[in-house]
Amino acid sequence: MEAVYLHGCVGLGCDKVWRETDSGNVCPKCRTQRFDGNGKAREFVVWFPLAQRFESLLKCEQYCEAIRHECRRPQGDPDYITDVYDCAWWKKLMGRVTRCKITRMGLLLCLDGFPAFHGKHKGSISLMPVEFINLSLPPHLRYDPDNIMMWMLIPHEMSANNQLKYFKYVSLQELNPLQTRGAPGPDGPVHIKLFGASLDLKGKEKFYNQISVTGYCGCSTCSVHFDKGPKGPISACSRRFLPAGHPLRAKTCTFEGQRFTFRNEETRTAPAKKTTQTIFTFLAFVRQLGVEHYLGQRGPPMLMSMQGFKYECFNILEWMHNLKCAFDNFCDLLVGGDEKKDMKARTTSEILGVFPDIWTDKVTYLSQVRHRLLASLQDDVINRADATWIRRWLRICAITMDKRTRIRELRARLVQLRDMAARGDPIPTDKLKPLPWRLSPKARVVVNRRAATLCYPHYTPVCHIGKDSFINGTGCWRTASKLLCFLVILVPILRGFVTTFRAGLRRVVYGLRILEGQTCSVNEAAALNLKSCNVFLRKSDIGMARILILTGLAMIEGCCPICLLVPALHCLCHYGDGAALWGLLKLLWMISFERYNKKCKNITSNKTFPLQSLSNALVRDATARYYRWKRGEPPTRTPKLIKTEVCGAVKPAVLSQVISNQINLMCDCRVENSSISFHRQAVIGGKKFYAGEPLIPGKRCGSVIIQLIDGRSVYGLVKKFLRIVCDCVRVRDFVIVTWLPRPVYPDRDPLTVRINLGGLNVNTMNNQTVSSLNDIQPSRVIVDFDTDNDCLYPMRIEGTDTI
Repeated sequence: MEAVYLHGCVGLGCDKVWRETDSGNVCPKCRTQRFDGNGKAREFVVWFPLAQRFESLLKCEQYCEAIRHECRRPQGDPDYITDVYDCAWWKKLMGRVTRCKITRMGLLLCLDGFPAFHGKHKGSISLMPVEFINLSLPPHLRYDPDNIMMWMLIPHEMSANNQLKYFKYVSLQELNPLQTRGAPGPDGPVHIKLFGASLDLKGKEKFYNQISVTGYCGCSTCSVHFDKGPKGPISACSRRFLPAGHPLRAKTCTFEGQRFTFRNEETRTAPAKKTTQTIFTFLAFVRQLGVEHYLGQRGPPMLMSMQGFKYECFNILEWMHNLKCAFDNFCDLLVGGDEKKDMKARTTSEILGVFPDIWTDKVTYLSQVRHRLLASLQDDVINRADATWIRRWLRICAITMDKRTRIRELRARLVQLRDMAARGDPIPTDKLKPLPWRLSPKARVVVNRRAATLCYPHYTPVCHIGKDSFINGTGCWRTASKLLCFLVILVPILRGFVTTFRAGLRRVVYGLRILEGQTCSVNEAAALNLKSCNVFLRKSDIGMARILILTGLAMIEGCCPICLLVPALHCLCHYGDGAALWGLLKLLWMISFERYNKKCKNITSNKTFPLQSLSNALVRDATARYYRWKRGEPPTRTPKLIKTEVCGAVKPAVLSQVISNQINLMCDCRVENSSISFHRQAVIGGKKFYAGEPLIPGKRCGSVIIQLIDGRSVYGLVKKFLRIVCDCVRVRDFVIVTWLPRPVYPDRDPLTVRINLGGLNVNTMNNQTVSSLNDIQPSRVIVDFDTDNDCLYPMRIEGTDTI
């Protein structure tokens, strides 16, 4: 790999680009000098050409065998999406696959900024790498940081208009020839195409040359124009995507037993999606009207010069960052802490005429219990009371007397209040009514205790520190923890509180869990004709997930002030349509690029010239990778996703007759004559499970498993993993399980799962049965203990229950 320095003309509107080796110092178009007075380029980026690298890699036998993964992978049911090759856009862009021949490859692009070092050192600049993932590689190799390819290095402070000329240059010089003529491969030309770009919200602003998402037109998927609210733009517009005549389009409605109020009746249709032609039209209006932007579009996207560029297909919805922003927004609504935002919510609701109970002129009155106590006070009790006792009663009634006030005046004021209460007059406390979507202090203590005493499986990030959780702002700062909280933990631990808000949140999370994919055991995958797969998405479920997300967001808009909802929530409206086009969105998220950026930070050594230092290190790293492919060295990662087997410490075993009778070897061999061993651990679908670990609140436990029995999901505790080698030398893995009582679903959805114990101790139950390891679903489980009601609330991390 070589690093080519591209020098761009800094003249206004000039798109001239030189290579470092090109001669000349003056731009022929605008006569701007290429170098400054010290002989340094006034502007430059680093480009790592792809054609040379692919030409070399396609000569390596091991790399070519890896690229043939799409040709050789088992073809499953066309109604299920298991990998990127099953989605509609891949089939349309790449065409039919040629059996055992390499004819094309698909790349996933990402552009993201990061500081040159882990800390922000004085004088060091931020870098913005443009990287590729080769989607034609098998999953265990395509996301390996060692196999991600750097394409360009751009200074982070460079504007989108200045970047445009560099992307135009490399598109014409490299991308278009690679798409049409291809790179030489073992079976002929290999056409290299760009599948799409995985970008966060800020990355989309720069890459697609749009205004900030906090503006009125910040959506990069559709041409929605955010409404102008009393105190800024309103991002809540999910009701426009609902079918005409839907109850949630009305101004007030009752939906699923809950009452919702909106600022108006929604009669508008869904906004049109942005396409390449739409972008051209917007840019024509920008030039015609002489404005900075039109409906959010400032200039052409970076890859507008690429042949066959389709904006609506290239702009992939990012799974990680939008969900993280949504979780932060929901936590702010539940917990609060910013009095200015609360007052903004009250005043905005009053202006819009919604939620009258929280308006600023609405005050609360003394509760009935305190009202009776106050009315029952006798004169002798008041006369004997000291100043502290009297002041406490006055504070309850929102009265604060001066510190120098004499005690007889305090008693006189309390007597007046006592007489008002005795007459039955309401006593105002001068406090605003609590916000209905906000956890009360008592509810917050309960929810925090639930979150802080969860039993997590091994290798799972916890969302609490000590006795405090993310509810109190402790822990949960990593994105992985936030996604775990949002998609798994938040809905179950909110049970019994903020009922209306939780009803909308349940639908949003349920729709996202469907799009995340369903897990299945080895035997279930074989029954569905999905070989070597444990995560799939039914195409028939995408429509249900879409309507769940839209109705859930609409319900949240109907019970919360819309001024507090962030634009990232609007992006969730498009996730159903995005899954129909791109399949499993989680396969295309930015987490692999983030890991690669972390690697780039570690290999940057020069603080004075970080961009040049990183480019030199990347050249050396790519060269080393090429020689590893050429020598046929084993890859650093193995296909763990399809592995299901026992492992860990081995111990010879003797089975009881009861257990032996439950084992079916599917052959003529007898269990008594076979070699039997107990194992400490097992890998099921790439996830590790442990045998014999008890369930203890706040402790780790990896022994909870899930199996589909009689068409319903059932939870159990692993006692022992078992391996049997019979006389015909066939290896079979089993698991001895204590099954928990059948789960119930109080919300009638698989998010909140309840297991009533009925006085049983889960760690001493002894109803042991034997199941095949291939029947266990590869889903880890978090457990919430409800000792007051003698029940468990298991939360599966992968997939959803079958109810």
